[in-house]
Parts: sequence; C-alpha cells; structure tokens
Amino acid sequence: MESIGVLMTCPMSPYLEQELDKRFNFLRLWKFPENQKSHFLKLHSDSIRGVVGNATIGANAELIGALPKLEIVSSYSVGLDKIDLGHCKEKGIKVTYCPDLITDDAADTGIALILAVLRRLCRCDSYVKIGLWKKNGDFMLTSKERILLFAPDELFDYRKIKPLKPPPRFQYKGKHMDSPKSPKKLFMETFSPRHKKKDFDPFVIALQKQSRIEKPQ
Repeated sequence: MESIGVLMTCPMSPYLEQELDKRFNFLRLWKFPENQKSHFLKLHSDSIRGVVGNATIGANAELIGALPKLEIVSSYSVGLDKIDLGHCKEKGIKVTYCPDLITDDAADTGIALILAVLRRLCRCDSYVKIGLWKKNGDFMLTSKERILLFAPDELFDYRKIKPLKPPPRFQYKGKHMDSPKSPKKLFMETFSPRHKKKDFDPFVIALQKQSRIEKPQ
C-alpha cells in the first residue's frame, strides 16, 4: 500500500515535523527551489492527501489544483486568509485550523500594553537606560489621578496621531458625547443599526473634552 503523502509548505514546529515524519510520507516543499517545485508536486501529486500550512504560506488555488488527490488542508495558525476556501469547498477538501490558539495571550498582551502606556513604563525604561536619572534625578512617578487627566493626550501623542474610528455599531448619534443620557438609552443608541453618524469619532470627542478640562479657568 502506498504511503500517504503530507506536504508542509514552510518550516514550522520541529516537533510537528518529527511526528508527521513518523506517520506519513512527509514532504517539505521549502526544501526545493522555486523552479523545481512544479516538477516536485507533479512527481508526488498522486500520493499527497494532506497539506499543512500556516499564516505565512497556506494553500492557494494553484497548489490545490496541482494535487488532485488532496483531501485536507490544515493550518497551523489562527487565520485562514492564506487558504483558498472557495477552491477547497468546490473540490470537497476539508479545512482545519487552530481557533483561539493565542486568544488569551493576545488579551494579556493588550492589557500589558495599556498598563505600559498609562504608567509610562517604556519612557521610564529609556530614562534609566540613557542615564537621564544621573542628570535629572528620579523619574516622576505616575498616579491614577494623573492617568485620568492626561491619558487621552498621551495615548495619541498630543493629537499627532489620529485615532481609528470604531465600527458603526459603536458610533453614537448626537452632537455631544458628554450630554447626560440614561444607561438604557445609551445602550440602545450604541448597538442599534439605525443610529449611525459617519463623522463621529468618540476618541476625538474624548480629546476635545479633555482639552476643556485642562483649559485654565
């Protein structure tokens, strides 16, 4: 019986390569120069039943078309953008991937970045590394009060960086973000598709509101 061929498109986990090598006729596509890949695929087209890719190189229409016996495409990553899903559906090829593989890590990193910005950890780190503490003394500590007052300006580099607009369902109707509204009305206006305003940006409103707070009386 002919051994089942599994094609890997680019280097990934050494452990994964080792395990696939034990169980299948494991083929490494990246080992061959570009001008030899077509010949290589043609040579093994009848034995390759599976393709393993990732977010760098998956399975496009050309690769899928060159493998008539292909049954499954597996992505060793979260995304599917490197796989021609329409071509796979047309040919009845199964597609698998790794959903939620780094969800927790991405959330942890996001929280860490927020704290780093609010507590100015990166600026503090560079302050120490370049030796400013010798000339200027200790780095000024941050506080919750200061974060509340200056966070919008610091986050967007004092208006030099224009914030991205949120999706339509998070855009509010009305001229002023700071007008008093009941929680129920605010919720309805946030998530209702009928309440949209193209030019509204809550981040810009926050910066404008902060400027009014900081302006001396």
